[in-house]
Amino acid sequence: MSHQTTNESSPHPPADDLQSSARRWARQETLAPPAGSLWPVVLAAGITLLLFGILTSVAFSAAGLAVTAAGIVGWIRELRDETP
Repeated sequence: MSHQTTNESSPHPPADDLQSSARRWARQETLAPPAGSLWPVVLAAGITLLLFGILTSVAFSAAGLAVTAAGIVGWIRELRDETP
């Protein structure tokens, strides 16, 4: 009785497939992570002030609206400058 093994029943791919996969992976370009930005924090602070102003006074709402607008404009400008 002879025991034959086939590649179809093996759970592991052949070694040459692994090597070619490793070579393809090594050739891939790496992407740089985006630069950190404070504009999302400014936007969040503006929204927080705006919502706090709804509960307390119009002055906080006005300040929150101004900070929110500045956060949106600043973030968009930064994104436009980064785009190649």
